Amino acid sequence: MEDKPASPFLTPLLLTLTQRLRLASEAGLADIGLTLAQLGVLRALDARPGASNAELARLAFIAPQSMSETLTLLESRGLVVRRADSKNARVLRATLTREGKHAVKRAFEEVERAESQMLAVLSVRDQSKLRALLQQCAAADW
Repeated sequence: MEDKPASPFLTPLLLTLTQRLRLASEAGLADIGLTLAQLGVLRALDARPGASNAELARLAFIAPQSMSETLTLLESRGLVVRRADSKNARVLRATLTREGKHAVKRAFEEVERAESQMLAVLSVRDQSKLRALLQQCAAADW
């Protein structure tokens, strides 16, 4: 007979962990002048240089109007540069500047610090198991 979970619902637990991780991450990111939403955009640009506003909005889970505002702010801070697409001047392609790449590196260090705090209660083996289980759930077609 299989063991039953202590609670039938994971959602409250996942939401609690997400909220605590978000707060810890935001505290570290505030020290470098970024928000989680801005980091999402920078991360998406790091993975997909030259993406358009629409592509970035999808990748970073941000509304297109918010994406435009976010990119304008990141551009004014020297973290992003946008140039007109060579085939369609109405489409702006964004890339990270050297400062933007440095900001991504620093931001990931802050998020990693927050994750490490959360995972400190688990053994290295249990951390690996948790990561594998979460990846399995995320990859499932449901």
